[in-house]
Amino acid sequence: MKKMKKTLFTLTAALIISVAAYGQQQQEERIIRFHADIVIDTTGRVEITERIRVYAAGDEIKRGIIREIPLSRLNKYGKRVPVDYKILLVTTDAPNPKYRDERKNGNLVISIGDSETLLEAGEYNYIVRYETYGQIGFFDDYDELYWNVTGNTSIFTVEEASAAITLPEGANAIQAACYTGKKGSKESACTVDDRGRIQMFTTTRPLAPGEGFTVAAGFTRDIISRPPPPTQLETFWYRHKAWVCLLLGLLICAGYFYSNDRKAGKKHRQPVAIPTFKPPRDLSPASVNYLYKRIFDDNALGATLIEMAAKGAMHIRYDGKRNALREYTLVNTSQTEHLRPEEQELHATIFKGTDNVRLDNTYSENMYNAQKNLKESLAKQWNMRAFITTEGVGKGFGMLLLFFAIFIAFMGMEVTCMPMLAASPFISIAFLCMTPAPANGGIGHWLMMFFVFVIAELGVALVIVIVFTIGVDAEMRDLVNDFHAAPTVFFAVTSLMYCVYAKRMERLTLDGAQLFSELEGFRMYLKTAEEHRLNMLTPPDRTPELFERLLPYAVALDVSNDWCKKFGDVLLSANYSPDWYDNKKDFTGGLSATGMVSSFTSLGLSFRSTVTSSGSTDYESGSGGGGSSGGGGGGGGVRGW
Repeated sequence: MKKMKKTLFTLTAALIISVAAYGQQQQEERIIRFHADIVIDTTGRVEITERIRVYAAGDEIKRGIIREIPLSRLNKYGKRVPVDYKILLVTTDAPNPKYRDERKNGNLVISIGDSETLLEAGEYNYIVRYETYGQIGFFDDYDELYWNVTGNTSIFTVEEASAAITLPEGANAIQAACYTGKKGSKESACTVDDRGRIQMFTTTRPLAPGEGFTVAAGFTRDIISRPPPPTQLETFWYRHKAWVCLLLGLLICAGYFYSNDRKAGKKHRQPVAIPTFKPPRDLSPASVNYLYKRIFDDNALGATLIEMAAKGAMHIRYDGKRNALREYTLVNTSQTEHLRPEEQELHATIFKGTDNVRLDNTYSENMYNAQKNLKESLAKQWNMRAFITTEGVGKGFGMLLLFFAIFIAFMGMEVTCMPMLAASPFISIAFLCMTPAPANGGIGHWLMMFFVFVIAELGVALVIVIVFTIGVDAEMRDLVNDFHAAPTVFFAVTSLMYCVYAKRMERLTLDGAQLFSELEGFRMYLKTAEEHRLNMLTPPDRTPELFERLLPYAVALDVSNDWCKKFGDVLLSANYSPDWYDNKKDFTGGLSATGMVSSFTSLGLSFRSTVTSSGSTDYESGSGGGGSSGGGGGGGGVRGW
């Protein structure tokens, strides 16, 4: 009897355990809780800590979760405003906590988990902390944070969502609101708890897949510095600038092309370029860059920085890598006696109020002003009309017109598939027209060009269709099929005008033809790797001193990689280590300096357009009840991988 009871007890326990395990396996994957702690600083910085608890069953969530956050937000005119995020912390209690982040399809994509570790069924916690600027909206009576907490693209049910907004020091809460449901829904299945500086928001029902939770808190104005309010003219321009630019761009291009075609004077042919071994006319690297390209180029500043460092006026300190991106610091040595006058002015601008300037792909006011001043200085020094007659433009300026036409067509408009398709003939025709026709090419040349045009057109169209129909997220997909007649007509008309005009572009003066030939000859020497091709012209011996002296010019003329490779063996044998740069392996290792030059000249030059703002006066308000689910900043969603 006892044995039977023991057996019965064992079977019952096994049955209970099996039922429990089966029940656990049958649970749906879901987000059990999504909570965001949002802290607003008086500088306009917003720090968000997301705590996401999920149940993983091995269906969608096999290795971990993916958190996606849009890199733009809509303003009150329906235009997308770019914003960025800096990841501060990503952690999880899942095995082997790892993560990677990338910017893809307009989103910051954070993948948490280990590709080689499969999760067992169960609950897991994930914490994602990041900071962002430009998210504060400014209104007449209050400032506001309008934030999409969970996003509207999650594929999981969210059982409970909540958010706590901590207002800036000294701010008082004025109004608050929250919204739930599909994107655009004004449902408020949520509660708001006013706790003074902390505004607490909590949903009162689960959120289905595709539904989101959005919160908004209005607080005392002027705690955060405001940008200057727009004037009526600025407001009109912002709302209608695309249409104004289309019309003006068409009229200006038509008038300019026609006028120059009528005034076209004698065209001086550029002499055959012969390699030369020193900068023509003792020009500075920035001047060489400006004159060769005939427009201001980013490399002008990069070349000048290396030139000043090589002359001992500053030291370039390599600070290592962050997120696969090299970072540097410019250190002032105050030895400016060997600098040209314009370089001395640039040096004073860079180190105004400091002796250390960091280049880490973020905005720097000193570097922004330095680039601006250098551009103005070059424009004053060199009157391009002395080299290119006023009756025509050079090939460089013609390319500028091409990209200017594309720019004004898209100014103020959402990037959609159809306008991009309309732009593809323009791009293809430009490629066709920039290809010189041989004197005796005959009909064979034009037939070849026709096939080139057709292939280029089909290729561009195919790439655009793939990108905008497969590679975009759900929030962008509804824009794919929009058709705008104005840019389409603009592309067609300007394409024909440019095609006709392109063959009559350059009208060089006699001095211009000679100068551009000299610049081309100097570039040929910097680019040519095979010394035996230059031996009959008796080039100077390859020495580390020569490498260092002409390196800024190689950067200015876009041949820095060729110049560095040309001296790779020389630098290695001499154990070359410049005094002005502290990462020795960049010059004596396998990179042969190409890594340093390419990354340094590109890093830190994006400060011209990445001004960090505390917020915008153009955002819609959500805290007064006029918002909706999916509005404001943030958003995105959660999925598994």
